[in-house]
Amino acid sequence: MLDQLWSAWLFPAPFLLLFWYRYFRHHKEFENKDLDLEIHSPFIIFQITTKGGSPIVARVIERVREVCSQIGYANYRVDVLTDDPRDFYDANMIRTPRGFESPHRSRFKSRALHYAVLWRRARGDNTADKWIFHLDEESFPTTQTIISVLKHITGSNPTPISEGPIVYSNGIFDGSFLTRFSEAVRPFICYDCVHQMSGSRIPLHMHGSNLLVRSDIEDRIGWDFGTVASEDQRFGQEAHLNLMSAAEDLRFGPEARSMLGSSVFGWHGGLLHEQPPLTVKSWVRQRQRWFIGNVFNLQQSKIPRSVKAQIVARLITWMAGFPAGLISIAALFIPQNFPLLLRVLLGVVAVGWVASFQVGMRMNLRPTALTNRQKRVFHLELLVLTPLVGLIETYSAITAPFEIRNWQWIPTEKQNEATILAQTVNSVHVA
Repeated sequence: MLDQLWSAWLFPAPFLLLFWYRYFRHHKEFENKDLDLEIHSPFIIFQITTKGGSPIVARVIERVREVCSQIGYANYRVDVLTDDPRDFYDANMIRTPRGFESPHRSRFKSRALHYAVLWRRARGDNTADKWIFHLDEESFPTTQTIISVLKHITGSNPTPISEGPIVYSNGIFDGSFLTRFSEAVRPFICYDCVHQMSGSRIPLHMHGSNLLVRSDIEDRIGWDFGTVASEDQRFGQEAHLNLMSAAEDLRFGPEARSMLGSSVFGWHGGLLHEQPPLTVKSWVRQRQRWFIGNVFNLQQSKIPRSVKAQIVARLITWMAGFPAGLISIAALFIPQNFPLLLRVLLGVVAVGWVASFQVGMRMNLRPTALTNRQKRVFHLELLVLTPLVGLIETYSAITAPFEIRNWQWIPTEKQNEATILAQTVNSVHVA
């Protein structure tokens, strides 16, 4: 029976190969390296969204101002969007009223984001000459980040919605021993994000931070999606359905083309630094939220069935990783007998899987102050712990369906002090 169960490892093989293809295909464009910029002063609103009560927000505000000052950019504003009426920072404060209810009764983060759209609309900020750069409460930009965003905006034909890569170097030692490895694979998978944000396709996933949106476009789409847990993914879906359908309609074609240019989505290539969860519990709950958010969007979104099928396939593959991991552990102690060809295929899948974690970890460690020797030790620790890290990651997907009914938006726990290792990093880091 164990011999047959080994075939479970072949199920994620197509996606693994796809991710490696995207890694090599988009390696050069993943991170913007052209940092020569003549400032044309487009207006950017840096919006930091927080549930409230976070001690890191003040440091992020300070960091944004530090970087803008370093590159001589002054035509911007920092907004802090919070659910907590007690929050006060040295920035433009947008406090979501406790009694606020959107037309579709959005909840969680979508509710706050939609209130911010209405707040700006009332003040005349939702115009084509202003841009919203979305940041999480622990997002740290560098000069490379802001220059890349400005180059995108001032380019010949900027797409109204774009994203950039994220690495998880900040506070990497602040959490438990295991959580420092929790984001090891995410920068590697982010190469797939370049593909998702290219062309006229519906993106299967998006980041909620490092997201640059033209203000009039965000006003048109809004964030009023009802009960969602992955508002970033839903925003991408609704953007495609709303904007591309208008572009394809002859009645609105000229207006849509003047509004959008040739495409809705793009990639600005500005690298953002964020942090891993502090605890294993937060790590698991964060992944459960992503899974549940996908399920909600599958139920509510009007995206084509072919796109839904791709999302379902990815979710099933994610879940299949847990039994495959258990089988792998059992195989260490129970003798097996399976064909040589299957043995070779399993070896290729295993090597590719382990290597993807190593590539992502290398990207996370590059901005840190660790010595090369310390980084090698880090990689060796990950090599040994990859099966356990993979089990925790896929356990989240297996258990998520049982949490849907009682799910609540609990933000991922962040560090208590801004122990930011990437503060002084202003150069380009290439994986």
